[in-house]
Amino acid sequence: MNSIKQIEVVYKSRLVGRLALTKEHLCAFEYSAEWISSGFSISPFELPLRSGVFIAKLV
Repeated sequence: MNSIKQIEVVYKSRLVGRLALTKEHLCAFEYSAEWISSGFSISPFELPLRSGVFIAKLV
């Protein structure tokens, strides 16, 4: 299966970003541009408020 499945993360009717499952079955998250300009970090240690894709680390 080559498609990426994703969901939108919403807080108080505002798009925070998108959470996706990669081809390798890892979780990836990316904040929306609007959230970066006026939102907050939903996890300061793992998801700092900045652009770019964050991919979960294997433990």
